[in-house]
Amino acid sequence: MLSEEVLKQFFDEHFKKSSGLFLYKDKQLLKQKDYSGFAEHQLKKSRTIFRGAMLASVGLFTFGLLYFFAYMTAPKADSFNLYISFAYIIGALTSLTFSVKEHYSIKTSMNLLLMILDAEKATEPDGVQVLESQ
Repeated sequence: MLSEEVLKQFFDEHFKKSSGLFLYKDKQLLKQKDYSGFAEHQLKKSRTIFRGAMLASVGLFTFGLLYFFAYMTAPKADSFNLYISFAYIIGALTSLTFSVKEHYSIKTSMNLLLMILDAEKATEPDGVQVLESQ
């Protein structure tokens, strides 16, 4: 099994800012030392949040385009529609940027944790010893 020092260092390094955002279930998995379950739960949660953020970004971008087309087609249109369209488009791009960054940072750190755990399992002896006969 991995030493507590290595795991503590891993979590301190990768979750400095977001350790307060763990759910009760996440904290219970860590207390039970079910690190692979914790990593899989974080990956699932990250995918769900990422999909929601992508949907919100597409919606904001669509509203931005609609307001921009309303500005372009209206004769003597005031600039309010133009400002609103730019605000929606900037909001969509900002949401997209932050959600992609957060998703991939969680994804890479959890995949790294799973790789560390798999490597540790591969190096552990399975408890079966083969006796050589002479």
